[in-house]
Amino acid sequence: MRGPAPQSCPAFNPEHVQFYNIEMGRLADGMIAVSITATLCPTDGELVTQELTADRTQTLEEALAFIKHSLVIQ
Repeated sequence: MRGPAPQSCPAFNPEHVQFYNIEMGRLADGMIAVSITATLCPTDGELVTQELTADRTQTLEEALAFIKHSLVIQ
């Protein structure tokens, strides 16, 4: 998992999420890279993309479980 968001990013608030982006890709070592970002609208009309989490998994099932446990859907 990567470090915290830069100070310029707003604090994550699930109520501000407009949509999530999920990226997955096979790595040279056979692992699967998974990255989740959220596009937030913290103020009127301003969209901000914020990285939430990232990980490497061995199987597609593990990648899907990671995604399921990482998202906050309201």
